[in-house]
Amino acid sequence: MIRSRRLTLRLLADWLVEQALNGSHGTYRLRLWRESRPALTALETELRLYFDEAFEDARQRLRHGFEDSLSPFANEALDPAANYPARVRRKEMVDRAQEGS
Repeated sequence: MIRSRRLTLRLLADWLVEQALNGSHGTYRLRLWRESRPALTALETELRLYFDEAFEDARQRLRHGFEDSLSPFANEALDPAANYPARVRRKEMVDRAQEGS
C-alpha cells in the first residue's frame, strides 16, 4: 500500500501520547496511551484515506472471489462488496481481526 508510507511513527506518536504508569509487579509493564486531539487534526485526513484504501483493497478481494458466477441465468451480477464495511457488524469485524492475529 502506497498510502502507508505517509503515516509516520512521528505523527502517530504525536497523536497517541504514551503515559508512564508505575505498576507494582516487576514482570509486567502497564502502558496507557492518551489521545491528543490537536495532533489528530493533522493526521485525520490521512487516516481516513488510509482506511479507505484498505477497505477498497478488501472490496477488490471480495469481488475477485465471486467473479465467476455459477448462475445459469443471464442476470446482471451483484456486487458482493457493495456495502462493505458499512453492512458488517463492528463486533464481527473485531472478532475476525483477532482471529487473524
